[in-house]
Order: sequence, then C-alpha cells, then structure tokens
Amino acid sequence: MTRNIVLLFILGTIMIGIVAPVIAVMMGVQTDIYQDFRGFAPSAAVLFATVLLVVVTYSIWNKGERLPDRRFPELNSIQLAIIVVMLLVWTSAFVAFGGLSYRVEDVSVGIAGRNPILVIAQSLTNLMIIISVASLTLTTHNPIRQGLIWLLNLTFIGVIAASGSRGLLLAWISTLFIARIMRKSRIGVPPAPGEPERTEAPDFLREVVRLPVIVASSVLLFGFGVWGALRDQYNDVGFSLLLRVSEPYWYIAADTNADLGNHPYVLAESFWRIVTIPARWFGYDPGSSIEGQEYILERYLGIPFVEGVSLPITLIGEGYLFFGPLGVIIYMFLGAGIVISAFKLIERLPFSARQIYWAFIAQFAAKIIFAYARSLSGLFLVAWYEPMRDFVILTLLLYPWRTRIGDETNDAREAGHHAYPV
Repeated sequence: MTRNIVLLFILGTIMIGIVAPVIAVMMGVQTDIYQDFRGFAPSAAVLFATVLLVVVTYSIWNKGERLPDRRFPELNSIQLAIIVVMLLVWTSAFVAFGGLSYRVEDVSVGIAGRNPILVIAQSLTNLMIIISVASLTLTTHNPIRQGLIWLLNLTFIGVIAASGSRGLLLAWISTLFIARIMRKSRIGVPPAPGEPERTEAPDFLREVVRLPVIVASSVLLFGFGVWGALRDQYNDVGFSLLLRVSEPYWYIAADTNADLGNHPYVLAESFWRIVTIPARWFGYDPGSSIEGQEYILERYLGIPFVEGVSLPITLIGEGYLFFGPLGVIIYMFLGAGIVISAFKLIERLPFSARQIYWAFIAQFAAKIIFAYARSLSGLFLVAWYEPMRDFVILTLLLYPWRTRIGDETNDAREAGHHAYPV
C-alpha cells in the first residue's frame, strides 16, 4: 500500500514535469506556456528525482505489502442518519451563503470577501467528501434507501459542480473510485509463521491501467478541459487543457533559479508556515497563508497573485527556487516523507466504521494524486493537518454510536460478512 501511495504522489509530478513539456513542444506552444522555454533540462532533473524516489521506495518496500487485519464494524443506521444530516446542513449552508458565486467574487474582491459561514463550510469540504463516499460504499439491498442516498449525494456533488470547482468534483470522483477498489479487493492472506493475520493491500496501479478506466479518465479530463476553456474564455480547448496540466510556474521557477541562483530561505519559510499553524488559531498572522503560494509567487517570481486565477508554484517549483535540480530531489523526498508518515498513522487510527475507513484512506490517496500542485507547507496541510482535524470531528460525531464488533447488522449479513475485516 505504501508503494501505491508513493506512486500516486509521483504521478502528477511526472505529468507536469515530463509529459506536459514534451506535448507542448510537439504542439509548438512551449513558449506560450512556459514563457521562456530553454529545453528539457528541468524535465531531466524531475525525471531523475522521481526515478530515484521510486528506486528507494521499492528498495524499502520490496515485498507484497499486507495490511493489518483491522476489524471495524459496519456503518449503522444511527451513523448514517448523522451523515445525512451533515450533508444536508452543509449543502444548504454552502448555497445560502454564496457558495455558487464565490469563485467570481474571489477575483473581484479576494478571499476576504467570503461570508464567514461559507469559509467554515469550505474548510469542511474534505470531511463532507469522506462521509459522502462512505455512504455510497455502504452495502445495502434496500433500493429505496439506496436511491435516497444517491439522490442526496448527487445533490451535494451537483452543488459543488455548480460552484465551478473542478478540483473538488475530481477529488470526489477519485475518492469514490479508490474507495470502491478498497471495498472489493480485500483478500484474506494466510499469515506467515509467527505473524498476525493480514489482508492484501489493493493494487491501485493495476486498477488504474485497465482500459475502461483509461478511456473514462480521458473523457473526464477532456470534459474538464472544455469546462476550463469556457470559464477562462479560451477558444482552443487543447491549449487550455495543456496549460492547466502544465502548471507552468514550476518551469518559470527553474528559469529564475538559473538566472538568479538559489534561495535557501525558501525551505526555512516553508517550515515556519508549518510551525505557525497552531498560532493562527489565536489570530497570529505570519504574512502569508499556510500554503504560501501567493507569497512565493510575488516574492520570488514577481508574478502578481490573483485569487481564483493564479496557477500554483508546485512542489518541484519550490524545490527549484530552493536549490535548483538538487532542490527538486530534496523537495520530492521531503514531500514523500510527509505523505508516508501521514499514511502510516492514518491506517492505524481507530475508525468508527469500515466504510469511513475506506473513504478516509481513499480521500487521502486522491489528495496525494494532486499533491504535485502544493508547496511543501501546503502538502503538510493536506496530508497531516486536514486529515487529523477531520478524524477528530468524525470520531466525536460517529464513534460513540459505533456497532460493537461481533454484533452483525442486517447489512453485514446481507453482504455475507460474519466479522468486520477491513
């Protein structure tokens, strides 16, 4: 499972750092996307960093991975009712307090103009995705209940789509896909002598490379490209999609490093943004967001930051600013360390139901797919801070109502589960 997570972490970096520049050159639009295209040297550094990370990962986790045989109860009726109420309240608050128009208003008045209740609702979006997917992975043969669950969730995700947030919509789809892989691919594995019983970790890579998944993903990405082109008023859908996939600020950061040299303080500033997260709860303002994208773009690249419009610096872009090609390697390994350590903790947490566990792991994996667009402090935010916060909330709301292990619910009997393995 750890290797899967690391490969998902690398996937986006390969796309923006290697595949996108090659396609841009083939289309003859490299100068339009990267401003000052100087060849494939930055891509070569990204390739070396990712290959080195893969080699190290496979050297450490060189055998078929097994997950501990965690036993969680089935999501029960009381917990499902709490989830339904949470989704209804969140959807209503999001619509009532400007969720459908915030992206447009961010451009004109900035994030400070958002309604405080909307800000709270947005901070809980990842949590809502987790409980939404958890409810959709619940095994039930009651068609009425299943239909109502789907109706509620389609309303929830429809509101997100109507707000113009392609990223959240893609995150929900990815989370649901991964959670269903986890639900269907748990296979009991006889333990080795002296080892506890364990179950086989799902192979995400095997599922992703299936032809139907590749076709569906291509259609989905093309649809998102059309959506982005219409929103940004581009006539060329292909160019709009390539521009979005390229995240070109990382290449501009490589050019900046080549012209101006290293910026060693970039790493210290990332750690400072991480350290000051608790202080922000009490009103401390370190001069930038936790992500720090706006500060990095304006301070080091001279690019004015516009809410809802600016592209991210990306993890490898911050690495280039820090120490050139070596900085890319350092940032990739630091990022992988954050991701692996967070995952190792998450898979051991005492979840209130196995559907919550599936959805939580799946949502974490989905966020890691898109982690390439984060700064180092932003990666810590999505890999450590947000999951721990969401777990605490879920525990307070759902754990007191969990079904005791060994008490089979009707849903568990219908599905043929006489115990509650992950």
